[in-house]
Amino acid sequence: MNRYLLDSDVCIFAIRSLPEILERFLRLPSTSWGISAVTAYEIAKGIERLPGTRVALAGSAFLADALVLPVTTDVATAAAGVHERLRRLGQPIGSSDELIAGHAIALGLTLVTNNTKHFERIPGLKIENWV
Repeated sequence: MNRYLLDSDVCIFAIRSLPEILERFLRLPSTSWGISAVTAYEIAKGIERLPGTRVALAGSAFLADALVLPVTTDVATAAAGVHERLRRLGQPIGSSDELIAGHAIALGLTLVTNNTKHFERIPGLKIENWV
């Protein structure tokens, strides 16, 4: 069974109740997907920005149900490798995306993202776009 790490953009689509994304989640066993602690942070920032709104409440519920994977030394090391490869190419993607990519690589997970432009140039990273 494939295991998936959901990127922040896909989580936001799910939180905003896009039917095609929610349908895809519902077909998967809950143990087959998770989010990086970095993604949890990005969702939490949105909740803080929009307190009490429908989206903030949905975001809080999403975080309560999601398997949040911690950033470990292996994840940090893989992310540093991603950073260095992209730095040498002159194609930085930002710390959050480097950490999320490193997380997927370190754990051997497929990253589910709509942001394929950033992630497709990272060697060893498996990606899928569900949007």
